[in-house]
Amino acid sequence: MNRVNPFADLDEIETKPKKKLDPEEAKKISQIAEQNGFPSRQARVETPPKKKAVEPAVELPIRRGRRLATERTMQFNVRASPTDVTRFYQLADEYNVPLGELLKMALDALEKKRAG
Repeated sequence: MNRVNPFADLDEIETKPKKKLDPEEAKKISQIAEQNGFPSRQARVETPPKKKAVEPAVELPIRRGRRLATERTMQFNVRASPTDVTRFYQLADEYNVPLGELLKMALDALEKKRAG
């Protein structure tokens, strides 16, 4: 089965050749514009606003790759403070487990503590 080329009709379109403005014509146009109150404007050179250096309350660690093949199929997003996120990543690194496994370990520990 052949696919239809959606751009096939564009080959039939002829483009006009770009003509260059004669320097004499450009001078005449500039003179007429200035005489009639249409001066040429140069592009403004704007300096970007200065950004204030904001130091994070907690320095976040450099994260290493954490993708492993697991049975986990759901995504779980949570808002947390930078301190708690840092602690979570540090614990995952310390135990050398993926983030999902660390979450499971934490939940198991809480359930065990609650059970007594």
